[in-house]
Amino acid sequence: MEGAFSAVRVEHVLSRSDVAEFCADVVGADSLERALCRFAQQIPVTPESVQQTRDSTSVGIRHLVTNYRFGEANSVVTSSETTVPDQDAVAAAVERDVLQQVGWGAQMGATMFLVPALHQVLESYEPWDSRDLIEVLERGAADPVVAEALSRAVQHFHRRRYDEAIHVALPRIERLIRHVARSCGVATTRRPTARVGGIRGLGEILYELRGDDGPLLPEPFLTSAELLLVHPDSLNLRNEYLHGIQNEARAADAALILQLGLALCLLIRMESRNLESESTASESPTTPKTER
Repeated sequence: MEGAFSAVRVEHVLSRSDVAEFCADVVGADSLERALCRFAQQIPVTPESVQQTRDSTSVGIRHLVTNYRFGEANSVVTSSETTVPDQDAVAAAVERDVLQQVGWGAQMGATMFLVPALHQVLESYEPWDSRDLIEVLERGAADPVVAEALSRAVQHFHRRRYDEAIHVALPRIERLIRHVARSCGVATTRRPTARVGGIRGLGEILYELRGDDGPLLPEPFLTSAELLLVHPDSLNLRNEYLHGIQNEARAADAALILQLGLALCLLIRMESRNLESESTASESPTTPKTER
């Protein structure tokens, strides 16, 4: 109905000094390795950010649009046969909208902060050797294949080749997560039967990494990996890019993917079957700490 809906535009003024201060704290004045560690700490999707969004959302937008008709004078006429809403359906719709908003917020934050910060890190420490970066990545959870690929992806990002950065990094980050899962005792393959066998899906593996008595992969890495890579109601970047759905590579998505990959490489320490995050990873992801 014409006039039933009106466009709402929301603007947020971001001071250039805020961005400059954030970037300066991440870049620091020491070494490329430490600067990349600080960048890796800036995890935009955390259990706390999801809960904050959940607390501020009471009615799912998708539920409102798909379950109600708007009549004359913007009166609301329910399209359901009953006036009693299905509370489970409402809760599920709200949760879908929460996860979508978290994803949008992460992309917005990456555009404003992560993209310029990573570019400034890579520019400030030139000249740097990709072999040195590979050596740094191999000190953590990355094997030589992952370390070499992430180093190439960082180089692509530095040259503003975001499509190449994304498509080089994503499969290797999945390899890294599968390696981490195996170290925690989570199976990454299915036992062959008469009909079923082969590789388990990444979403299934991340779900099992939540464990029965607490996450096997420390937070906030687990929530970040789930929502950024595989969750159908959030960013789902693995599906968007590796299945050819996304037409144009975004700098923000490249920054989010590299941030996750660097975090898993640089901030995770594997000891036996238990994973621990480095002490620096426990600091607030929204408040970068300069290590000088």
